[in-house]
Amino acid sequence: MLLMLGLSVLPMLAVRTYGIHNVRTMGEALLVQVSLVEQEALSDRTDTGVQRKAEADARFERLRAHIQQRVRRIEHLTAFFLTVLTVLAVLLCLLFARRITSRIDKLVHTAHRLASGDFDTSISIDSKDEFSEIARVFNSIGPRLKDHYRIQQAIIVTTEVQRRLLPLRPPALDGIDIDAMTLYNDEIGGDYYDYLCTGTPERICVAVGDVSGHGLPAALLMADVRGMLHLRAAMPGSLESLLIDVNRQFAKDMEVSCQFMSLLLLRIDSIHRRIDWVRAGHNPGLLYDPEQDRFEELIGEGPPLGLWEDARFEENTRSVSPGQILLLFSDGIVEARNPQGLMFGKERLMDVIRENASCSAKVLVLSVLDAVTNFCGEADPDDDMTVMAIRFQEEGGMAVPSTKKNRSISA
Repeated sequence: MLLMLGLSVLPMLAVRTYGIHNVRTMGEALLVQVSLVEQEALSDRTDTGVQRKAEADARFERLRAHIQQRVRRIEHLTAFFLTVLTVLAVLLCLLFARRITSRIDKLVHTAHRLASGDFDTSISIDSKDEFSEIARVFNSIGPRLKDHYRIQQAIIVTTEVQRRLLPLRPPALDGIDIDAMTLYNDEIGGDYYDYLCTGTPERICVAVGDVSGHGLPAALLMADVRGMLHLRAAMPGSLESLLIDVNRQFAKDMEVSCQFMSLLLLRIDSIHRRIDWVRAGHNPGLLYDPEQDRFEELIGEGPPLGLWEDARFEENTRSVSPGQILLLFSDGIVEARNPQGLMFGKERLMDVIRENASCSAKVLVLSVLDAVTNFCGEADPDDDMTVMAIRFQEEGGMAVPSTKKNRSISA
């Protein structure tokens, strides 16, 4: 408002000063001319009498007084009109400022109500200027914020539900130390790990999976597969038949969306020191033997779940020995990239397993996630990250020879 007053009053002050200066200059010029005329008149009338000379002096004096009076009158009139114009300018500025500030106050009040959660509030400004456009935008913000808030609340509930879908703690199995963890790159994601009951205390199934995509759709599909796995795992049958049944139903559900889920399903027999596994397009597990410093990949044929109903999967069996470590992981681990675009890769993952071979399963899981996070640095993760570590300890029964193929990787 002060700026507006200055912009309106200063030009008038400048005009007034300039006008008075010109009037005074003109008055002084007239007085000089009067003096010159007076001198010429006196020089031309040297022989006139004293009385006539006095009369001439009086006339010139009256002329000077009249000129000075007119100049002062012009100055007073200029000052009066300038004062009137200044008062009018101030009043107009105050009225305009009041009009502006009242609208701004409405906008501020509406903004405070929106910030407090009153998304149904609105503002009414009857004008055809920028403020009406701002009011229209404000009135559209409330419903949008309400929708976003409702979606955010749904995501919070979904996040809590998904957190509860993941196991709260690892199972207690004689001779087996097991732990797992998932880090989502969003609030929720499609990575999945689980411990499935097989009906016998010495055998347990574990699963690590990854749904295509991210966010809420992937989380919903993950929950769908989890429910089918838990239901089918409680029934008798091989891992291959279990995955065939789950895939058949999941493929029917995904017929329109064309989404899929990779999965590695593994059964641990703590009595006979044996593992059975089936791969459905997932990353092979890494089995590490610290005594020989040797890695083996748990391979097997099978497409991801959901691609087609009549898919078949290859079940593999292998014996394990005390001290060996099995690591299951999602592709968010090995495909994580640093700011330079380099992937973490399987070799770095093997190095982390070697360095923490004597640690517990929980420490190994945390070490892998820390290594990947440090490798990525400031780069945001592109995918969810899931790690499951299984240590085979000294307790347990006799080992059973391998019955099917496995692939070896030299350290």
